[in-house]
Amino acid sequence: MATNPAGTSIDVTRIQEFTDMVHLAAEQEESRLRPVSEVKYFSGKSMAYDGLGAGLEAVDANSRFAVNDFADLAHTRRKITPQRWQLSLPWDGRDNLEALFDIQNGYHKKIAAAMMRRFDRTGFAALTGSVLTGENFETTVTAVNDGVISVDAEAGLTYEDLLTLDRNFIDNDHGTDLDSAEKFLAITGQEHEVLMKDQKLTSQDYVRDYFMEQGRMKRASGFNLIKYAANAANPMLDVDTAIRTCVAFTKGALCFGIQKEINIELRRDETRVDTYYLQATGSFGAVRTEGSRVQLLTTTEAS
Repeated sequence: MATNPAGTSIDVTRIQEFTDMVHLAAEQEESRLRPVSEVKYFSGKSMAYDGLGAGLEAVDANSRFAVNDFADLAHTRRKITPQRWQLSLPWDGRDNLEALFDIQNGYHKKIAAAMMRRFDRTGFAALTGSVLTGENFETTVTAVNDGVISVDAEAGLTYEDLLTLDRNFIDNDHGTDLDSAEKFLAITGQEHEVLMKDQKLTSQDYVRDYFMEQGRMKRASGFNLIKYAANAANPMLDVDTAIRTCVAFTKGALCFGIQKEINIELRRDETRVDTYYLQATGSFGAVRTEGSRVQLLTTTEAS
């Protein structure tokens, strides 16, 4: 949907073209979490993520006239509540509105990148936060009670810490030879620098499972590395009293529920003289699908 206010010289078609540019830029910028997560579309105020529990086993039926032993496969329900997000850019009527839509100026890229960052923030909040479960979502389950493990690397991130993360996933039957789910580790440039200096991760004398591209480590100990800025005004990874929370997770640990993709409208601000604003909105939420698919890795800002 694309609309424009009365009194502007911008045709609705131009706004639609700009909307298409934003959507294309969003695909190119892409949320770093969305491609490795389940995505569902829905209407209404909320949706349920329905999953299946673990622990299903075949039992002995060797005796004659064996009793039929019914297995109990747990069904889990987790609530996804979408939130509406918006970004509004004001424009004075004395300025050239056409400049806003000029692809060379790059406004569409800035809008797309901002919305994709919000997508990732929503994902991390879901990976590390509490979930609402139960038939009517009446039960709140914290990350710890959901099985999210925390690994302490505050003394200095090492190769051994990655091995601990990997061991925990294996012990929970995730990322094993039979489970093809990829593993990911969200870090900042500081953790990346420490890993690059660890000879056990960069020397073939120790390990062959690393992948370098343009001087950066893409993969370490089976984890695909996802990197975020540490020095941003609003960092993606939580920092509390100089302790950063990095997040390890397997593919399928996160489900996004999208109620509305990015929508663009050009509106007149009736409270100001000859002022317009371009508004981008989107409505989406996310939920952690299974606690054992997520681990927290705490490091220091000076790692």
